[in-house]
Amino acid sequence: MTGANTGAKPRPGDLVITVVMLGMFVVGYVAAEAWPYRAALFPRLLSSAAIVLAILKLVDLGLQWRRASPRPAADQRAGDAELAGEEEEQDQSLEYVFATAGGRAWSAALAWVAGFFVGLWLLGVFVMVPLFAFLYLLVVGKARWYSATIYALVCFAVLHVAFRELLAVPMPSGIF
Repeated sequence: MTGANTGAKPRPGDLVITVVMLGMFVVGYVAAEAWPYRAALFPRLLSSAAIVLAILKLVDLGLQWRRASPRPAADQRAGDAELAGEEEEQDQSLEYVFATAGGRAWSAALAWVAGFFVGLWLLGVFVMVPLFAFLYLLVVGKARWYSATIYALVCFAVLHVAFRELLAVPMPSGIF
């Protein structure tokens, strides 16, 4: 959230998620300390940046909490109303979407997620990610077949070049 907060208290879930993520990043940094320098360099850099961002988020949440505390009656004036910021409106509309989504929408979304992970286990990353992107864009996104094909090919190319050629990171190949 930005400084355009209208005085609403931050949700407790924001604090919980931020603290949990901060803990995970600290654990990741500490775990990387036992590795050789070259192996630990990227995890340390990533964890350090994430720790800094999580601490900044905690400070932001603290400031939001402080701003949201009730003001004395003398400080409140009739013309003191503020308009909600664009980010807060988007946040509220997103909450509305999640709160009003029916069982069918939730079931469909969970089925796509489950299908992706089952396919990942069966077929591996280099097959499943482009295949999933293609199918999801066709079925849910109602994209044209050639757009979905181009997107899937770009997914494959990025994964192949980045992880297999440049980084030489072993990726799950599936059981088939």
